[in-house]
Amino acid sequence: MTAIYRDLRRFSPPVLEDILLRSNDHLVVSASQLANSHRHIRDRDVVAVVPDFLEYARLLSVGQFGQLLAKAGTRYNLARALLAAACAALRHPTPAAGSDFWLVAQALLRFDLALLRMFHGVVVLHPYLTDFALSLGRDDFLAHFAHQAARWQYWGVWTYQLPLALSALMRLGLSPSAVIFATAQRDIDSQFALAAARKNALFSSTHFLVDCQPIRVGTVDISIELAKKFSVDGTVCPASMRGDAP
Repeated sequence: MTAIYRDLRRFSPPVLEDILLRSNDHLVVSASQLANSHRHIRDRDVVAVVPDFLEYARLLSVGQFGQLLAKAGTRYNLARALLAAACAALRHPTPAAGSDFWLVAQALLRFDLALLRMFHGVVVLHPYLTDFALSLGRDDFLAHFAHQAARWQYWGVWTYQLPLALSALMRLGLSPSAVIFATAQRDIDSQFALAAARKNALFSSTHFLVDCQPIRVGTVDISIELAKKFSVDGTVCPASMRGDAP
């Protein structure tokens, strides 16, 4: 049976906590949501996307640094997250460090990972950072993420460029627990890449999930069709796609 993951990253922490109490659905969440929740995730399928790149970029672009820090929740969480982020900055203590995109990305990544101290699900790299790294040849950033996420039992990447992502993972010798990818009905390149990956020992334990959010048009839901076409383990859908948004 193909699992359905509900993407709840746009909902508030209290709403997420209510969902955790009343359902056993597979979920996609952000690290800051978990940091502001009073419940630990155990024995259920939950994907935490790190860092919360679009939200953090928005806050930084308008100078709302305080609101970004508030995402950590408690003072203890904030102290841990700031210390982790500072470790990235201290590796390159130059005047231009604050404007170095990849250094900022590493700091935000470490910030979010520090918020997942009690998390037991799958830690997945945000698709924008995954694809920026793929497009710009920054294998070092992907390797850095894999090294940092290795503290959790399960980790993976989210991408809109599946062939490039699988190629990079094979090149780096990385074995993710999960790969979430966006595709389309006539995406032959992704079909071939996925078929080849399934023959590679690196991906023998990898769960492939198809991101159905970019291809939703009106009320048409082709997630089941895509899941069958690519023979994936699950789909990622917005909560409203199933008619049960909080």
